[in-house]
Amino acid sequence: MTKKTSEKKKKPFIVRFLLSILIILLILILTVTGWFIYSALDKQNTAAVIPSDYTIYVRTDSAWDAVEPIIDLKATDMLLSDKSLSAVRPAILSFRQSHLRNNYFVKKALQRRLDITVYDNKTYLLVANMGFLSGITRLAPVILKFVDIKNLTYLQSGSDKFYMYQKGKQIFYIKIIKNLVIVTADENLFKLSTSFNNADNYTDTQLKALTENLKNPFKITCDGTRLLGMLASDSSNVYVKALSSAISMNEMSTVSFELTDTDINMKAYFPYEVNQNYTEHPLATLMKTESTVPSLLNKLPENVQYYTLINSFTLDQIRQAAFSVMPDSMNIESKWSTAQKASNAIFHTSIEDAFFSWTEDEISIFGLEGKAEPVIAIKISDEVQRQKIFDNLLSSIVLTSDNSLLVDSIRLPRIQVPNYIQSILEALGIVLPKPYYIVKDDYIYFSQSPENLVSVNNANQNNRRIGNNTNWKHVSAKMSPVSTVSLYYNLERSIPFFLKSQTTISNILKLYNIGRFDISSKNNSLTIQLSATVSESDYSIHVPGFPKAVENGTASQLCKSKAGKNPSVFFLAGNNSISTLDSAALTVTTKTFKDINWLIPASEKTIKSTNGELWACGKSGTIYLLTKELEIVKGFPIITDRISAKPVLYQDQLLFTTETNYLYYINSDGTEAYVETNFEGATQASPSVLDNYFAIYEKGFLGGIHLYKDGAELNNGEPFIPDGIGFGSPCLFKKAHNLYIAFITQDGLLYILDEQLQTVTNFPMRLEGLFYVTLTYADGYLFALSSTGSLTRISLDGSTLEVEIPYFKAKTGAVTAADYNNDSKQEIFVSGEGNTVYGFTSFMEMIEDLPVSGYNEPVFLDITGDKKNNMLILSIDNYLNAYKLN
Repeated sequence: MTKKTSEKKKKPFIVRFLLSILIILLILILTVTGWFIYSALDKQNTAAVIPSDYTIYVRTDSAWDAVEPIIDLKATDMLLSDKSLSAVRPAILSFRQSHLRNNYFVKKALQRRLDITVYDNKTYLLVANMGFLSGITRLAPVILKFVDIKNLTYLQSGSDKFYMYQKGKQIFYIKIIKNLVIVTADENLFKLSTSFNNADNYTDTQLKALTENLKNPFKITCDGTRLLGMLASDSSNVYVKALSSAISMNEMSTVSFELTDTDINMKAYFPYEVNQNYTEHPLATLMKTESTVPSLLNKLPENVQYYTLINSFTLDQIRQAAFSVMPDSMNIESKWSTAQKASNAIFHTSIEDAFFSWTEDEISIFGLEGKAEPVIAIKISDEVQRQKIFDNLLSSIVLTSDNSLLVDSIRLPRIQVPNYIQSILEALGIVLPKPYYIVKDDYIYFSQSPENLVSVNNANQNNRRIGNNTNWKHVSAKMSPVSTVSLYYNLERSIPFFLKSQTTISNILKLYNIGRFDISSKNNSLTIQLSATVSESDYSIHVPGFPKAVENGTASQLCKSKAGKNPSVFFLAGNNSISTLDSAALTVTTKTFKDINWLIPASEKTIKSTNGELWACGKSGTIYLLTKELEIVKGFPIITDRISAKPVLYQDQLLFTTETNYLYYINSDGTEAYVETNFEGATQASPSVLDNYFAIYEKGFLGGIHLYKDGAELNNGEPFIPDGIGFGSPCLFKKAHNLYIAFITQDGLLYILDEQLQTVTNFPMRLEGLFYVTLTYADGYLFALSSTGSLTRISLDGSTLEVEIPYFKAKTGAVTAADYNNDSKQEIFVSGEGNTVYGFTSFMEMIEDLPVSGYNEPVFLDITGDKKNNMLILSIDNYLNAYKLN
């Protein structure tokens, strides 16, 4: 018998190794997948962490889809200029410029639900639902043990564990709970949120807002009663305060809007109930009156530039509502009674009969293009009664009628006060209006300009109605024709009440200069609509958030840090105060130092070695090196001899001359070196620097231009002595790798010297005028500015091109060369004694968006995050301006 044996063949080692790796990877994948599935299913109810007593609730199911389309808008720039958002502005600007905006995975990661609530005390709560990505956020306590995030602290209070992020005075409380990340800046609100028992306090309407599917990227709801109460507490408007007492809004109100750089459309819906004690109140009567389509709207001329139209209310109803909310201190009823007696005595007619007996429920005030005087239109309910009242009033000793004016075959009567009464009133400083009027199609129109009334009449006869107005049609396209109050505005002519404040929201709305605002009422609901657009004629080059007031006095010495990303901007603010603008957060910090006259940006090498970004110097010889936060760098201040002119940066050192004719070199570690010169005259102008060269003008009839290389004076210490005295510094430039020195005397003698201080061919040459400002070199040309505003471009072959700047003086000023638009060509910016800056290309063509307000030298940097430089410049009226230039 044969015994059969079978031996199992052993797999090779490499196969077993690869199988082991595969199994491990499979286990890891299944574990990670299971963890993310668990994270997606293990949810915390959003309602549990959001206190229900909010005033405003904003929700988006995808933060990316809601925010990304509006991140580049001017309205976003304006919003980010608000001081309360300075902490988040740098992050948003950084994201605006980042290539991550085009990254698929970043897009998916940010498609998270976001809930934001605002409360009565203006605190806010942000709740992010991370969904399956909470598999990452849940691991934050473990990850952050090995990763240090600046300003982030892990805290524990009893069994509660959370994070606190603090930057300056701003504190954020952060809690990660299952799929949610909770953030707020208010400690009490944070404690209430993390109690996790808020869901029981919600009404069905509030819960619906948290759970229903969204049709738009945003959903905004608000507690109308709370919102009205908050507005009333912040407002001095007696009507808002009265309205908050008269009505309750028991249902949630909703707001929807669309926003682009050219258009904004908003619609708000507020259901209300009149409070029991106010059912007969005149204000309640107005509220309950349902809106209709105003008849007058179809009769307004095509060239209307603005209007206010009240529909559905009679003049008497408006009077009663106004009187009902007037404070007792105004004693309005007594004044009305006195006016009644006077009317009866003079006109033998009560005020009610004089104004209310013939008028109906429409009144409008509007303005026409190119016309200063407005027009008032009132609907007539009884023309016979109106004629009777007018005959009665105009037959009195106080009022008369003048029917003599005939314009375009139209006779225009005029209501006026007799001359003998007018002379008495004028002596008392009282000027009464003397309006013309015309009756047309059941309306009476009043205006002090007869041309306005003729225009109204002709427009109606020739069917040139407002419906043909392009701007009005654009802003009315999404508006309901029904309204109780309607405002059409152009900010060139009129500013509606809701834009008169300086809040961030009103400043955003002012970006859209033509708009329509309507209020309507129906079925115990108020509807507010706003549609506005940007007119090209109202294009603004101001960066949102500017100008910024300089509060400590005269501003000067604007300069930009040489730090790479988001460089700070520094300037003097009054006596011995230095201000720094954080170009990312747009916050201004100011500190006071002793004896400061000049600011000079430190070199990149100094910034890296000491964190010092700014040299600050005083005439007495005090030298500071300061950080971005205006902290003094170790080793400073130091004291030197008295300084004769503004110091400059030379090879990472601070270079200056003293009144004792020494050259000083100050290092970033606080050490100094100085060299005695052979100067005989004063040095009142700063040294000029180019690479390892610098030149100094020794002022005086025996003074001259000294040239240095690597700290040593060239040409055996012999200066070039020009024929005349100059006021500026020499101008160093290179052409074809050769060094040249240009200098102009006060009386216009222009020299160009080579490195041996010898004049070159075609020079010196004479320019007309007196010159006090240093020459500037750009794009192969020299630019000279005369005291009377002549800007001359000089070629090295001696040819010139001149531009006269009107109404411009320049005994002081600056000519600055800068490639502000990154086109590899330098532009020329010119300022003088006034508060105006002009700009030219090197071909002497004016830059489109200039002149603007400002003086002295501008600086250029991107503060809007769109990778385009903005121009920052100080103005004589003590503002820091920032402009967007094309």
